Amino acid sequence: MATGFGKIFGDGESESDSVPPVDPADIRSVWAMQREFQALVPNEGLAIHADEYKKACRPGASVRAGVERTSMLGLLQSTEVLKPEDKIEDAMFQVLAVSP
Repeated sequence: MATGFGKIFGDGESESDSVPPVDPADIRSVWAMQREFQALVPNEGLAIHADEYKKACRPGASVRAGVERTSMLGLLQSTEVLKPEDKIEDAMFQVLAVSP
C-alpha cells in the first residue's frame, strides 16, 4: 500500500509488508458497506470516505488491516474466482481475517 495509508484511517499503524489479523466481523461489515454504496451507483467507480470505513469497523479495530483484507474479496471477484452474485460464506471471512 502507499505510504501513509494507515494514517488515512487514523490507526497510526506502521506501514509494513504484513497485515495484522482482524475480526472476521469487521471484514464482513466493510464488505457489506462497500456493496451498499456500490448499489447506489452501479457500474461506476466509487470513492468511500475513510470515516465510513471507521464506522464499519468495531471500536479499536485496525481499519487499515480491515480494508486491506476486505480488498482481497474484490481481487477474487476481479479474477472471477468469485462471482459478484456468489454468497460469501462465514469461512471465507474467517480465512481472510488471518491469512498471511
